[in-house]
Amino acid sequence: MLVYIDEEHYNVCLNAANNYWASSKKGGYGRGLINTKDDKIKVERTGLLGEMAFHLISGLPYNFAYKKGGDKYDFIFDGKRIDVKTAAKDYGCICIVAYNGSGVYVFRELEYYVSCYIKEDTGKDAKVEVVGYEEGSLIKQLPIKRARAKGLHKNYELIHQNVKNIEKLLEQIK
Repeated sequence: MLVYIDEEHYNVCLNAANNYWASSKKGGYGRGLINTKDDKIKVERTGLLGEMAFHLISGLPYNFAYKKGGDKYDFIFDGKRIDVKTAAKDYGCICIVAYNGSGVYVFRELEYYVSCYIKEDTGKDAKVEVVGYEEGSLIKQLPIKRARAKGLHKNYELIHQNVKNIEKLLEQIK
């Protein structure tokens, strides 16, 4: 499901991404694997655009307030927690961290994981493909793969063609 993020909603994401970056990088320059000198907030913006897309199709409220250590989940309905995972482009999958770079198992099982990727990001608006979702209880059955980029962490890879239709989750929410 392709979701258009207009300029007003894009700016909400952009402002929150700038706040996340500034709040989390005090005392030094740290960066995510896809951030660059020219785009220091790409990781943060990408994730927030996916969350905004899910907000727009589900009607669930978003909360982009910065929390040290991050959020435990992105959305909740009827006590069920949702984590929206967004890739910067269509890699054919999204990654859910299983082990951190030190080899510690850090996977947090939530009820649902939503898979998205950025189809287009103009810097003023964006198009996000919300591919589908998977139940958290099934994530641990996925193969664990080493990070494709420079990272030492290992991920569960949720392949796009294997996810459930997002409409089914939206029906449960509405």
